[in-house]
Amino acid sequence: RARRARPNIVDGGRHTPGVISVEMPKLLLLDGHSLAYRAFFALPTDLATKSGTVTNAVYGFTSMLINVLRDEQPSHVAVAFDVGRQTFRSETYADYKAGKVPEDVMCGEMVTMHKGMIESDVQRAATRFFDLHFAEKIFPEMRTLVRQLQEQGCDVWAVSSTNEWVIRAAMRHFGIARDHVLAAAVKISKMRITDRLIRIPSGDGKPKAIRKAVKKKLDAAFGNSRWDADMLAIARHPFAVNPNPDLEAIARERNWTVYFPEDPSR
Repeated sequence: RARRARPNIVDGGRHTPGVISVEMPKLLLLDGHSLAYRAFFALPTDLATKSGTVTNAVYGFTSMLINVLRDEQPSHVAVAFDVGRQTFRSETYADYKAGKVPEDVMCGEMVTMHKGMIESDVQRAATRFFDLHFAEKIFPEMRTLVRQLQEQGCDVWAVSSTNEWVIRAAMRHFGIARDHVLAAAVKISKMRITDRLIRIPSGDGKPKAIRKAVKKKLDAAFGNSRWDADMLAIARHPFAVNPNPDLEAIARERNWTVYFPEDPSR
């Protein structure tokens, strides 16, 4: 008579007879709107149909979905999307524009939202994004000024609350090295982006970041928003360049130089 085989389970590299393995169901919850948002800004907008409909968000979202299904092999999947015109995201952004949400909170979310992505992929996407949409909008006077300062031996740094991938991409056009960029950053683990913030240079965080990294007195600083006011205040020569109304009011009250360059896109 044939013997009935007993089920096995792997335990620490050994097979233990007589134990039944029961896999627990795995539910995968996805923030569909966030993934689509990331895909849209991570991929070039020339991914489109013959009629011109941009498909980069659809392609990126589908690619991420396929990868996570392959890697996690869930038994169930649920995807949530924002609905309607008014959402918490639009309300938060409106509050930010109204000055009700601190810049470090908003910019922190914009850098940690890339959690799990390979940093080199994000850097390439950020470079394409900047070169496609912003490179032509750089003020020629600022590019010339930075070059002249560098030729005279000035130590030029870029400080921003925007994520460091975009700022690195931008600074390529000014000849400012990666190690002279102080921008919103997170810890990278095994080439992947985490949600562990390292810094968000915003408001009083900009002088703190400068003092920690540069360790020199600031001769000149250039800023365009009220979140730059603390940085401008510690410089011997503060310049408000193309400032928003809030910073312009602060600059004129403190007798800082206010300069409006000619729009290069005109």
